[in-house]
Amino acid sequence: GGVDAETGKRTGLELVHEVFPRLRLVPGQIVAPRFSMQAGVAIAMDAKCEGINSLFRAIALVDIDDTVVSKYADATKNKEINNLTSENLVVCWPKVSVSGVQHHLSTHLAALMASIDADNDDIPYRSPSNNRLMIEGAKAGGVDVYLGLDQANYLNGQGIITAINWDGGWKAWGNRTAAYPSVTDPKDAWIPIRRFFGWYANRLILTYFQKVDWPIRRRLIQTIVDSENVNLNGLTSREIINGGRVTFLEAENPVTDIMDGVLRFHVYLNPPAPARDIEFVLEYDPSYLQALFG
Repeated sequence: GGVDAETGKRTGLELVHEVFPRLRLVPGQIVAPRFSMQAGVAIAMDAKCEGINSLFRAIALVDIDDTVVSKYADATKNKEINNLTSENLVVCWPKVSVSGVQHHLSTHLAALMASIDADNDDIPYRSPSNNRLMIEGAKAGGVDVYLGLDQANYLNGQGIITAINWDGGWKAWGNRTAAYPSVTDPKDAWIPIRRFFGWYANRLILTYFQKVDWPIRRRLIQTIVDSENVNLNGLTSREIINGGRVTFLEAENPVTDIMDGVLRFHVYLNPPAPARDIEFVLEYDPSYLQALFG
């Protein structure tokens, strides 16, 4: 896609910038099944995730070409060669199948994420991992793929989402963005935390855009701080986040900025990380043998 120099008409990925002006909806996901297997398209999708309408942020779901990568062990090298290492990207491998028809995993993952969000008041704080995919199998190069948990975990450890056939059927598996393992900052490495930060930033913009161009007074500052702290307390009480607060710090608001009409609020957030590893310690306790003696 692009922008016609003469008419200004947008096509392809450039239409992302027309979603909000047309529909007043902020794009949360950018998906281009089949096309996203091309490295150039995937990189372009990554670039479009930030600064949508100069304000909003999204994530992009892309696929590794299964005709090039038919073995799970080769997926990591392909991801690195194609520079799919951004916190804005969710990288998927392999394809999946439904009624004998092969689909790209990014298609099903995008729908799964939207479904989970819808079940949680459209707040993206839950991971899609370990949730059921409406598929019948996985394919790479036209061949059935059955990954063991160790193999799927290897892909997850390289920032790649996959599918496993587990108790309850086929499930999405993986919590990490494409930035992992090079980047371990929780807000960039975890899919649900990266999505929550983007959603929350978009929500702040939509909520307080009405305050833009109001006179800078103490009342304006206090209104924003108080209102948003009430909202964060609500999210905390619902356990959507572990905690959060908004402050207006003098150190971050020099007089020259305020004179120029710039206000800067500092938001502290702690969305929950997925419990990706739950362990139990089993110990033989001989003291219970006393029960044998009444």
